[in-house]
Amino acid sequence: MPRKARTTMPGHVHHVMSRGMEARPIFRSHSDRDILKSLIGKNIEKSGYLLYAWCFMDNHYHLVVRINNYPLAMFMRSINGQYAQYFRKCIKTRGYLFQDRSK
Repeated sequence: MPRKARTTMPGHVHHVMSRGMEARPIFRSHSDRDILKSLIGKNIEKSGYLLYAWCFMDNHYHLVVRINNYPLAMFMRSINGQYAQYFRKCIKTRGYLFQDRSK
């Protein structure tokens, strides 16, 4: 059975987060955090969202954004996909980095 689509409302503020698979760390250093910040910034510009807050923990991160008509799922998929490619390339591994879809 397919998953139910998440409800998002343009103009509203959303708190979204992504967690590492099995609560494993998604950052190895401060430069990894800088890469993710850069990817978030590029995707904020592309989407036209307003970023109010962000928080990076060892195994997950949180964003507080005001969204518009650009799909939130596409925004998060882009960030997570780009970061996962970078991370896997650096540690020379395969497989998933993030657990489930963004929440």
